[in-house]
Amino acid sequence: MYFIMRTLVFITLLVFSFWSVAEPTKVTFYADDSYPPYSYIENGKAKGVYADIIEAISADLPDYEIELVAANWEVGKAKVESGEILGLVGAYFHAHDWPYMYPYSYPLNQETVVTVCGENTFNKETREWPVEYKGLLVGNVAGYDGWLGGEVRTEENTSYANFLEVPSAELALKMVVKDRIDCTLFEKSVFHWTFKNLRDSKQFSTTTDETPHITSIITGETVHIGYSVKALKENKFPFADDLLKKLDIKLHQMRRAGTLKEIQMQYGIE
Repeated sequence: MYFIMRTLVFITLLVFSFWSVAEPTKVTFYADDSYPPYSYIENGKAKGVYADIIEAISADLPDYEIELVAANWEVGKAKVESGEILGLVGAYFHAHDWPYMYPYSYPLNQETVVTVCGENTFNKETREWPVEYKGLLVGNVAGYDGWLGGEVRTEENTSYANFLEVPSAELALKMVVKDRIDCTLFEKSVFHWTFKNLRDSKQFSTTTDETPHITSIITGETVHIGYSVKALKENKFPFADDLLKKLDIKLHQMRRAGTLKEIQMQYGIE
């Protein structure tokens, strides 16, 4: 009887151990739902370059099941600030002006911030930002302060351009082609993707609309997963130290192997 009891206990421990190993830890990140080709929502699911990167990493980390939720960018920032989620995918480095987000992951990508203007505002020659935009109405997408390295409405910027905050990149571009605003701040690949979609969906007319084009390259910014200061401080995710290190290692390996570039090229990003 003693031998049978020991055997049953041993089998129970084996089953419990197997179950513990087989059940991955679930973690949720957020990303922008209207920032194609990098992140967007389609049929209720997160899609785009950053979704594919997170999916590839999750598939290679058996201890974790990472879910990426596409939502309004401001909602994602608020959830990081409150500590409700561990991280926000697609963030520029903001340690200097977003006190609620730190640390940051190894870079996923580098984005290029540009100005896009209608042909009646500027011809296709390169313009100097911001001095050659004096008196113009320039759109900026809500929540994307990082496109100018910090606050959009600095004394220097507002001494030249007038700014209008708009809810999404697509709307900002539509306002340029319909001559509602002179120019808008944009990310280079997002501009090309968005303008192509406008043409393909026949929302752009070559006879009545202004043709938008890039007039200034403002800066290049690395893109990260930005983590919640509050969540880490309160130890809401006890596995965070292990996961953050593994994410950095995988991102580093993917960059060295060319995998990050391959994912971008699938979306037409050179």
